[in-house]
Amino acid sequence: MYLIDVYNVANKVYLETDGYFDCSSFPIINEWGFYKNKKMNMSIH
Repeated sequence: MYLIDVYNVANKVYLETDGYFDCSSFPIINEWGFYKNKKMNMSIH
């Protein structure tokens, strides 16, 4: 039950700041340039 509470608060802050506060990891990964121009081959074996 705590995870949904954390998610709801984070989503509320995201919406109230018009997206300026994003607690997900994608913005920092994107800013640092991880995985840019790299293709990962994924297979199910």
